[in-house]
Amino acid sequence: MGLRGPRPTPKVTLKIRGSKRANRGGPDPQFTPGAPQCPDHLGDMAKAEWARMVPELEGAGLITAADMAIFAAYCQAYGDWVEGCEQVENGKVLTGPNGGEYQNPWVSIRNTAEERMTKHASHFGFSPASRARVKAGPPPKEENPFEEFMNRGKSKKKPG
Repeated sequence: MGLRGPRPTPKVTLKIRGSKRANRGGPDPQFTPGAPQCPDHLGDMAKAEWARMVPELEGAGLITAADMAIFAAYCQAYGDWVEGCEQVENGKVLTGPNGGEYQNPWVSIRNTAEERMTKHASHFGFSPASRARVKAGPPPKEENPFEEFMNRGKSKKKPG
């Protein structure tokens, strides 16, 4: 039997949105924090997208080592999309050797890459639709009662 309804939203995303649902139920599975290494097999444009987006995702707490494959798929789709866009600049319609016109095959490649790219982008919350639901700013810091106890009474002002 298949699953019904929308995919569950990760608690870190719910916390960033300020949702009260972030405190319901048990904790999300925990993975090694921090960004995974960029795979060597990615193309140059995909590697550039990796370098551009990883700091953003890492700063929001939305990427871990476990996300390497799905994020690499996003980056490769982005690279394929850019290549498709560049190739379509030669024209969406080409003329064959017999004078007949046909659609440039790169139009289909570009469109498929765009679909893959936007699908994977939604997993990380940085598509335009998902970004509109996320509050700006870094993820909330976890409260540490011991640290609060130790810092009680300490002056916030610097001696002058």
